[in-house]
Amino acid sequence: QDYQGYEQIALRSQFKDTAMMREVLGFVLLEKIGIPAPHSTYSVVTFNDEMSLYMMTEVVVEEFVDNYLLDEDEEMGNLFKASPGAKLEYSGDDPLDYMSFEQKTNTNEEDVYQIIELAEFISNSTDEEFAQPLDDYIDIESTLKYIAFCNIIVNLDSFASNGNNYYLYQDPETNQFSVVPWDLNESFGGFWRYVGATYELDIFFENDER
Repeated sequence: QDYQGYEQIALRSQFKDTAMMREVLGFVLLEKIGIPAPHSTYSVVTFNDEMSLYMMTEVVVEEFVDNYLLDEDEEMGNLFKASPGAKLEYSGDDPLDYMSFEQKTNTNEEDVYQIIELAEFISNSTDEEFAQPLDDYIDIESTLKYIAFCNIIVNLDSFASNGNNYYLYQDPETNQFSVVPWDLNESFGGFWRYVGATYELDIFFENDER
């Protein structure tokens, strides 16, 4: 069963956003700069004879990967959803230490060893070792675009700040990871931890408390 071609959709109430515009505008901007993001629109939902306005958006699952992240005839790569506070820090080779990254594709075929490898590279490389093969692990162009996007719209509840609301997708051809954004309802300076505070993001996260 699907709805207008989508097997899964999410109805989002736009928590703490009385204008109900932050998330929709954020996803539109992501599309404009070429970063794959869920398609979204507004929807009026009637429940128990009461009408409410929601944002209706597609869910980041295999269908999303197939539509936006795969070339024709390309095998599906691994998609991981980061739980709140997930950190790419090396904690050894036990997959149980990386349960904050939930595998969403290839769940019966592979595990989180790619996340472990990425975390070990980030945690244990010297500055020289980190800079030289960085693009073996990360899609640098899309990642920098995403960080710039978070800076511009002050998206603090994100990978670029507190380590929340994102997916990691590994391209099966290049083995590079890229960030798939999710949950922008506290963008445009609406994140409760920093409302009214003077706060700046930068690409090195020097001012970030994670």
